[in-house]
Amino acid sequence: MSPETRLVAHIVVSAGKQPWASLYLSAQSVDATPTSLFERIEGYFVPFFVQGRLMAFTNFGAPNFRIVHIGLASSSPSQWNDVVPESDLRIQEYAVAGDQIFVTRTDRFSTKIEDYGSDGSRKRDLPCPAL
Repeated sequence: MSPETRLVAHIVVSAGKQPWASLYLSAQSVDATPTSLFERIEGYFVPFFVQGRLMAFTNFGAPNFRIVHIGLASSSPSQWNDVVPESDLRIQEYAVAGDQIFVTRTDRFSTKIEDYGSDGSRKRDLPCPAL
């Protein structure tokens, strides 16, 4: 749910060997009818809002995962913009605080925490103890 845009995201997922997701949006009202943004995107897909912007944590087109911004006017995957791009290190977890997105990546036995702005700007790396 996004209080800024008064929208609710509805996701339909299919798990299994070939997971997919469909995403719908509706207004925050009891009688609102959801409209389709896209149907049956392959892979893992978790939508969320950051200050009114629709984002998603996904492995669509990125086996090591990425976080993308999805424009409401053009929601086609070819129009998605990377906010946190895929790298050689797989994203293990993510968290949102205000307009910041934190991701953890693991390299062998060490963890790396990266801080991004919701616009995709890289802020900094946060230090983690070796163990």
